[in-house]
Amino acid sequence: MLMKIIKVSVVSALVFASTSHGQNDKNSLYNFDLYKNEKYFGGSKEAELEQFAKGSQIILNGQKVLAKKNLRPRRVFHAKQHGCVTGRLTTIADRPLDKDRATYKGLFEEDQSFDVLARFSNGLGLIDHDKKPDFRGMAIKVIDAQENKNADFLLINIPVGIAKDAEQFLDFTQKVVKHGAIVGTSIYATLNPRAGVGVIKATGLLPYKVKSLATIHYWGGHPYLLGPDRAMKMVVIPTESKEDSVRSLIGKGKNFLKVDLQDRLEKGPMTFKIGLQLDMDEKSTPIEDNVDRWTEKESPVIHVANLVFEQQNIKTLVHEQTCEYARFSPGNYHSDHRPLSNLGRARILTYQASQVGRNANTKKISKDDIKLMRTKSIEKLQK
Repeated sequence: MLMKIIKVSVVSALVFASTSHGQNDKNSLYNFDLYKNEKYFGGSKEAELEQFAKGSQIILNGQKVLAKKNLRPRRVFHAKQHGCVTGRLTTIADRPLDKDRATYKGLFEEDQSFDVLARFSNGLGLIDHDKKPDFRGMAIKVIDAQENKNADFLLINIPVGIAKDAEQFLDFTQKVVKHGAIVGTSIYATLNPRAGVGVIKATGLLPYKVKSLATIHYWGGHPYLLGPDRAMKMVVIPTESKEDSVRSLIGKGKNFLKVDLQDRLEKGPMTFKIGLQLDMDEKSTPIEDNVDRWTEKESPVIHVANLVFEQQNIKTLVHEQTCEYARFSPGNYHSDHRPLSNLGRARILTYQASQVGRNANTKKISKDDIKLMRTKSIEKLQK
């Protein structure tokens, strides 16, 4: 028992230490100036970092509780993996809705193409039947996005954040860990009706709300920078709409989302569009209130890139293990696309706690790793 207490204390100290923000600390995850419409929780960087340190402890505590049910420490959210998929992100030049060329920044400049790795998952922290109400996630890792550095975007099937800010999100975390996914989410949605509307819409109240991971939209839970003087929200838009009937899904068992994903990719490529919404003003497109939706009337979605997952067989050990033990984190960001808002800034640091707690792989995913996955996939497809 004493060793567990010491371990948690040490991990919390390490996470908090990583938030060092001295003037000469160029490697700090938290060494940046706020965007014009961002505001520190508690009115200062010090107060916000204290909030994040407490949040990291909450994440670690939740991970310990869930580990008893999962048999080992896993992600506090998105524990169930459906597939680890390789692909390409390629920007497009023609953007009729962006005459001022505001979106041509960072990763989204024209004539760019990147290898990507995507992890599809359920949202909550337990391995459960896919029919149950839950969020669905797509975590995208853009390989060598900037100076030999990868950039991650973590998205779920809800157009607004689960919570307004970090404090509200940590409250959601505690309720789900304490009461279970369905009861905890219901309590949270009842006590936080503004956030609850989006949560219920994404998870549904009845089984089989989501029938395929290839036919749903995925949104970022908060804004990101778009260059030094603009902000954006991201949405990944499916190009496929065909879904199996519930009767067919029942026949595929408790992992039907995984089976459907595997079947689609073995037959051919799976394609999405990447769209961006621009911040317009603090009232209509707020930065610090993540349950306030940026509507398409206020900020139209601008198609900036295509995301294509090539035909592949993902039923290999290297596919399964690469994403399961990899670190997908908002802390891995392109300098032109830092996560914004108190919630976005919190995720930069609190994800560190979860990753340390589950002994995630610290090795950077490289182009060689992607090449190996593709080689193994081809071998499987040719058999």
